[in-house]
Amino acid sequence: MMKIAFMANFTRTVICVALVSGLLLFPGASQAVTLSFTGSGTNTYSGNSNPLSAGVVFDYNGAGLLTVTLQNTVAGGAYVPSDVLTSVLWTDSSGVSITPSSAALGAGSTLTNAPGSYDLGKEWEYSGSISGPSGTNSGISTSGLGLFGSGNFSPGGNPTDGMNYGIISGVNGAANPAVNGGIFALDTMVFTLSVGAGFNLSSISNVFFQYGTALDEPRLTGVPGGGGGVPEPGLVALLISMGGGGTFVGLKRRLSLRKL
Repeated sequence: MMKIAFMANFTRTVICVALVSGLLLFPGASQAVTLSFTGSGTNTYSGNSNPLSAGVVFDYNGAGLLTVTLQNTVAGGAYVPSDVLTSVLWTDSSGVSITPSSAALGAGSTLTNAPGSYDLGKEWEYSGSISGPSGTNSGISTSGLGLFGSGNFSPGGNPTDGMNYGIISGVNGAANPAVNGGIFALDTMVFTLSVGAGFNLSSISNVFFQYGTALDEPRLTGVPGGGGGVPEPGLVALLISMGGGGTFVGLKRRLSLRKL
């Protein structure tokens, strides 16, 4: 009986090692990779020290699709136009081709003062050739900022020349008329981009959150807040169903002990 149990455990170990080896050999096919940044600060531009905070998640599927989720996370909502999150800027060192595909509201998000018909893809632009602040060369924006021209996530984009279609977390009860009457995403936008072969999230750095309609308005520095490879759910379920997860941990522990 002990020999049978040993053989069963050994078989599970071999299969588990084979699966993990597959993960290492083909990371693009078996890993979802995510990189996130957050920023917080104070809107001194407005003269009343409104708090500001935002977050962005870059999610690369390993097969040519990059998703950028941008959110205004401040509590209390927007008071003035310079509280509106209009851009995320970053430095991309990959050198690969990146093409905008779609722009949409995040799950559960809405559009304030929404017109009868609209296309968010026409209101937001991606560019990988800007000369932005602090050495940034890439970004997604709904405001020109002297860096962007017109929306390009859909054909026939509109000029990126104001704060409309920017992102807020809500409209504060003391908001001024411009904010009360503006068209804003509440509170998340999701952008998809097609990326060329060889792209890696490690090429993204130097992230900033830009507010308002000019570069001298508030800009928050993005602080890395997570990332790394996450095994696909199907693989995790397979390992658990086979008992492979515990077997692999046990194997790793035994190998570590042998080195002592």
